Amino acid sequence: VPPRDGSGQPTVWAEGDSHAGHLHTMLLELHKATGAGFHVIEAHARAFPGPYEKEYAPREKIHRAIVERLEPGDILLIARNYMTTRPFLRPFDDIDEWIERVDALAETLYVRGVATVVVGPLPRFGFEDRRQCLASQLACREPRQDHAAIILPIQAKLEALQAGNKGIHLFDLFSALCPPGDDYCEVRIAGDFIYRDAHHLNTVG
Repeated sequence: VPPRDGSGQPTVWAEGDSHAGHLHTMLLELHKATGAGFHVIEAHARAFPGPYEKEYAPREKIHRAIVERLEPGDILLIARNYMTTRPFLRPFDDIDEWIERVDALAETLYVRGVATVVVGPLPRFGFEDRRQCLASQLACREPRQDHAAIILPIQAKLEALQAGNKGIHLFDLFSALCPPGDDYCEVRIAGDFIYRDAHHLNTVG
C-alpha cells in the first residue's frame, strides 16, 4: 500500500516471521489515519534478518528489492517471535546473534535516513485453544509478573541495542498490551478477544 497522495508520509516496510504478519491491521489503521504507506513481508517461523549463511532465499530476494526502494524517512519495522515452548516457555537461543544482525542492518540504513523499529516481545499465554477462554472475561488471564520474568530480560537486551544505535527505536509491545500497573495480562479487553491464539494478535489487537 503506497503512501496516500499528498500525505507526505513515509512507507513502513515490515519484515519478519508471523509476528510481523499479525501487525498488518495496525499498519492498515496507521495508513487510514495518517496516509503512511506500508508493505508486510512475512516468512513463517523465520526471524528476520536470518543467519547470513542460512537466510531464506525467497525472502532475501524480496528484501534486496525493498532496500532498492527505500527512501529517506522510510521505516523498517522488524518483528519476531522471541519465545519457544520447547521443552518449556523460554527465550529462543539465537536472540543475541539476531540482535547483532539487526544492529548491523540498522547501521547501514541509518546513513540512508531510514529508521529501524524493533518490535519487542508480547505475552505468550498458556492456553492451547482460545475456546478455553470463553467461560468468562477472567478466563485465561495470567499474572503479569510471570510474563515479566521471561520478557523483561529480552526487553533489556533490546533497550541496550536501542541505546547503542541511533537508527533503532524500540516498540514496547509488552507495556502496550499489559501495562506495568496491571496485575494480570489479558486475552480479552472489554469483552473482545485481542489474541487469535496463544501468541498472535487478531484484528482487534
